[in-house]
Amino acid sequence: MKTKVALSLMAVMASVSGACTSEKSGQDSGYLVSKSAKSKQSKPIAVFDYSKFGHSVRFKRLKNEFVFSTPKVATFYSVTDPAAAPTRKLDLKLPKMAKTTVVEIVEELAKNQFITLTDGYEDGVPVAEKVIKVYNAATKTTLDLGKKLINCLTVFGEESCSPVPIGQISVEGSRIFVAAGAAPNLLYTDDMGENWSAVNGNYPVTNTMCYGASFLRTKTHLVQGGECPLDQAFVKIYKFTDESRTKIALKPVASVDHKFMGNRAAWNVFSNPETNQVFAGVEGGLIELVGETFSPVFRIEHAISGSNGIYPYYDGIAHVQGQPAKMLAWGNSRETGGTVMATTDGGKTWTNITTKAIAEKAGTERIKDVYFDASKSRFLITVSPDEYADSPAPMIYSVYEYKM
Repeated sequence: MKTKVALSLMAVMASVSGACTSEKSGQDSGYLVSKSAKSKQSKPIAVFDYSKFGHSVRFKRLKNEFVFSTPKVATFYSVTDPAAAPTRKLDLKLPKMAKTTVVEIVEELAKNQFITLTDGYEDGVPVAEKVIKVYNAATKTTLDLGKKLINCLTVFGEESCSPVPIGQISVEGSRIFVAAGAAPNLLYTDDMGENWSAVNGNYPVTNTMCYGASFLRTKTHLVQGGECPLDQAFVKIYKFTDESRTKIALKPVASVDHKFMGNRAAWNVFSNPETNQVFAGVEGGLIELVGETFSPVFRIEHAISGSNGIYPYYDGIAHVQGQPAKMLAWGNSRETGGTVMATTDGGKTWTNITTKAIAEKAGTERIKDVYFDASKSRFLITVSPDEYADSPAPMIYSVYEYKM
């Protein structure tokens, strides 16, 4: 069960339900945005048809906007009104860029500046490593943020260098954090990649033989999860020793190893900010790290053989603002698509609501994002086909609403 299906992408949506009837917007990029009519059945409230771009489309939620990146343009939509016209568009057609190259918008750094991961595809097959850059939309230029994130190995007397694989990316002011290479490397830069420092792990990056680590920076601790060495899952918690949260005590204050987790790698770590609960989303389960000692408790644990075939890799949680005991957790499995679990008691017990939440998409499509829309007291759930499938369906993104 080592195929990573959903790389983190979080968000959700909820409100009116209905069948797709009226078409709207989508003029420039060759896609269609559909708004649904009212219906008693759970139907998407918006549909984004990007099937003409094949594999060359990426989805991301940036705060209150959905972003679809293609080789030509990045288009932004309001999360709270996804069926409305786009809120803004960015021209991503850069000089000397291959026709199939996608400049994926992953974070907004400042006005007109976006962190991107750039890669190229030919017939659906990646032809280059993802490269981390900063794109300036005003000048239509890029800055190579990862130019010094290079890993060099000497094999049979010859040196071979390649870009360090980039995992999770986080922005805090002008400071950029990246999970670089393999666990437990967490680096940051304050000067657009001219200099890098390690919060944990090594710089220059030397270890690239394990899965990269996910990370969560709380007010007082750094929580990292992953699998290293292979088949030895872990979660480690370090205490910050400075107010800037860039220095940690070298020895973890708590840890969870493979004796508890097995090889259920912690692909994502996340929290409920209203309750300060910390969770690790693992293969086939959700672990809560309880209290000041971060004691691990499985809150969701699917049998490795699968419960009705369900064995999702959990990607995140979202909660009802003002009622933080009400949460949704979601994950994905290549075999059974997306899974949505709900709790009303702070995570002690969970119920599978997948068929209620995403209706006819249950069991076939993966969940890209779950987001709580406080303006309408609803969760918004975005789903799409698995773009990594051997024979992927057309890339059509559907947004559902769910109310607790």
